[in-house]
Amino acid sequence: MAKEKTNWFIVIILWLAGIAAAMQFAKFSFAFDFLKNKYNVSPFWAGLSLSVVGLIGLIFGITISIYSSKITQNRILLISLLLGVLISFIQALNPVFPILFISRILEGISHLGIVVSALGPPVFSYFLTLGKDSLIIIVMTFSLLGAIYGIFIMKKT
Repeated sequence: MAKEKTNWFIVIILWLAGIAAAMQFAKFSFAFDFLKNKYNVSPFWAGLSLSVVGLIGLIFGITISIYSSKITQNRILLISLLLGVLISFIQALNPVFPILFISRILEGISHLGIVVSALGPPVFSYFLTLGKDSLIIIVMTFSLLGAIYGIFIMKKT
């Protein structure tokens, strides 16, 4: 249900949570060679460790969306953000590859929870007035992954 006045503070906070999740997701794609060399793994395992976050979303996206209303989106968002912080800490310790791979699976769960609870149209429709929902969805679509990959590519070149 749309509100009479758009709560821009909440919209921006949710957008920033999405940007942070996208940055967390994108970091491995630029470390592909580093992963192969540091952990002495085949390109298959390096690629799978990169792709597993997206695979979790692909496989479990609909399921978590169905149950998100029963668990409540606030709980999912908070748990997902805290899980993301914990996983970042674990990954920063440079664990052995099996632990790193498991952390990527958990990172996929965290990222999926953030996407479902913070970035979906139903969530934004709660904070937006009628007529502004399309604007926000467009901004979200073109900014989250696109901006983050663009920043990393520009930094890399």
